[in-house]
Amino acid sequence: MFEQKRVTAKSGHEFLRNGVGVEFSTGNITLDASKFTAGTVVKGGTAVSKNTSTGLYELVTAPAEGEESARLNAPMLTRHTVTVEDTSKNVHVAALTKGNVIEALTTGATDQFKNSSNFFWY
Repeated sequence: MFEQKRVTAKSGHEFLRNGVGVEFSTGNITLDASKFTAGTVVKGGTAVSKNTSTGLYELVTAPAEGEESARLNAPMLTRHTVTVEDTSKNVHVAALTKGNVIEALTTGATDQFKNSSNFFWY
């Protein structure tokens, strides 16, 4: 008799609750590789925002004291997982600007991120 092996495959965006109202950025965004260490894995569903002085995207981190109410520029969630292999080469990744997400499956969705974008529903 043949032994069966169950294979579990994932496709799509596991951090999305559903596909209703999902919108993507036009083109890919560019992550500032100099803000990462080599080998850093940026998972799909990671919160990023645009640095206005460089025009590149960085991870959302906890705001400094007194900056909790400051709005982030162009807050988005990465669409898929990418690895920053070389900190001298910026990384391109697709990103979501709107959608119904499962908060527990996102990374870095701080209160500041949530307050900066009214286009993600948790």
